[in-house]
Amino acid sequence: CSATQARNYCVYPTDRDARDAVTIIFDDLQRLEPNEYLNDNLIDLKIKYYYCNLLNDNKENNLNGCKSSGSVGTKETEKTVHAFSCMFYSKLTEPSKNTTEKENEHEQYRSGHKLVSRWSKNFKVFNMDFIVIPINLSSHWSLAIIVRASLIESLVQKKIKEKEVRDGQIVNQSDSNQGMNLKTSTVGGTGTGNVPCILHLDSLDMHSCTKQCNICKEYLKDEWKAKMSEKHSDHEEVAMDVIDKLTYVKCKVPQQVNGYDCGIYICKFVETLFHKLPTSTPEDIKNQFTNWWNPKSYSPADITAERKQFLEQLKEIRGVCIWNNNPNINSNTNLSSSSSSSSPSSSTIEKVKS
Repeated sequence: CSATQARNYCVYPTDRDARDAVTIIFDDLQRLEPNEYLNDNLIDLKIKYYYCNLLNDNKENNLNGCKSSGSVGTKETEKTVHAFSCMFYSKLTEPSKNTTEKENEHEQYRSGHKLVSRWSKNFKVFNMDFIVIPINLSSHWSLAIIVRASLIESLVQKKIKEKEVRDGQIVNQSDSNQGMNLKTSTVGGTGTGNVPCILHLDSLDMHSCTKQCNICKEYLKDEWKAKMSEKHSDHEEVAMDVIDKLTYVKCKVPQQVNGYDCGIYICKFVETLFHKLPTSTPEDIKNQFTNWWNPKSYSPADITAERKQFLEQLKEIRGVCIWNNNPNINSNTNLSSSSSSSSPSSSTIEKVKS
């Protein structure tokens, strides 16, 4: 195998032609040892694993990856939930060569949007109910979640109609509702009363919630200008105002007791999100989403167990890669660093077959 393949422990999804597959190299495994800090490869794979689990209707058979054509509801879920890779935030906030720290931050983020504008080419941001954004700053991981961007367009339409009524363009208030198809979100309960917002989850309270949520707002504004302005060409100002006024929520999450478990925590946050798909009512916002995340959601023992489970999942994924003859990994079963995990177990094979 090539020098690159010699370094590769496993690939997920395991299909050799999988799109946006995440590759784990042998050196990454050391990051799952106690007292080690998770890197972007591991977090990207874990989030993708949870995402595929969501699309696969939370079934155990998740080793091959996401279903290409799932059961009823799977396609709809795929259309309303998206998780960006860890690289997204780094690119979005990459300093522009033409701006300095003293210049307008928005101009910097607008420059960053140019670097990520194509990252949404396969989905529509303003159709999404949940957009997951892992954040890495100062050797620490936290998580931002844009909740129900799918409702922003309806809010913009509502504000436009209200403005037309105030300006006398519509005489009869009932006429203002004609042609309006105010969208409601159906993911996560009935969707009744859901509103868009932005969440920030940080197991060390190290990153500024306000700053990270404002970065998300700037992304939404630039995305609107790039993808929605033609449809609402005369009302860009209204859309910018709606996005500016989105509520941000600093969720009360468990706090880590060390300086290295932050990556495991954000993986647990994503697991809870994908498993429960929370509502986003004004009451949820007022309570800081404590029905889904609260200071006692996970114990330090849960986090330790998650590390061990993650390593076992990687072993199983590697086994499936070998079983599928995936050419992108080093399948040498005599390597000392992987001798205990390179051959698929009988239980793994049965899961893959099923």
